[in-house]
Amino acid sequence: MRADDETRRFVHSDLTEAQRRTVQILVDAELEDSPAWLVVEQFNKDTLRQLQLIDMVVVSTPEIDEPKVRITGRGMNFYKDVMCEFTPRNKLSDEDIRGIIRMCAEGVKYETVASHFDVSIAHVSGIRRGSTLRSMEILEEMMLTPQSRRHRHPASIRKACLRMRREGVTYKEISERLGVPVGTLNKWIKKAGLANAHPDTAERRRIVRMYRSGMTYQQIADEIGRSVQPVKDAMKAFYLGVLDVS
Repeated sequence: MRADDETRRFVHSDLTEAQRRTVQILVDAELEDSPAWLVVEQFNKDTLRQLQLIDMVVVSTPEIDEPKVRITGRGMNFYKDVMCEFTPRNKLSDEDIRGIIRMCAEGVKYETVASHFDVSIAHVSGIRRGSTLRSMEILEEMMLTPQSRRHRHPASIRKACLRMRREGVTYKEISERLGVPVGTLNKWIKKAGLANAHPDTAERRRIVRMYRSGMTYQQIADEIGRSVQPVKDAMKAFYLGVLDVS
């Protein structure tokens, strides 16, 4: 989960239809039987992974029983405050598009613009880049150049990211210091050849020891500077008896 995701308020369009449907199922289960844990296998893994990253759901990793998932307090609040109150709006008007472009051109953060117009950050980014015919026409009308993706972060930020990673700074720390999403950092670091494809045996044993000490998957991932998936893979190998930590 990105550092700024910990405090921001999500809007309806920040989640996909599949994610909102999953939240609805888990909320229904919670209201019927508290605490309500449902078997992970009945859900799409990618959908659960994304909801986990923004703390909408929690997935258990028991040693004996199969993994289960449950809605979190934040997920319940999103359902009550956003999904229940949501009224589908009409398409953005030309004036709305002009307003979005104007705010972006003035340097207002995409997140703030998205919240103001009740759209996703990706939608704001697409309009500023002129990804649709109408947004491109309005950009030309306002005599503004479409924003290129590759110019969103200056070269100096990219260089600072790679330098910090070479010095052993974790992804989370780099993200917090530079204000760059972890996903973007991942792309830069992989392209520069600074990311190890898989943890070696020593690192996987370290992952198991950290988990036994009470750390969560996300905390371990932040500590070793990796995504959550290698942590899950290491724990799976341990539970299956493939990885010996004795």
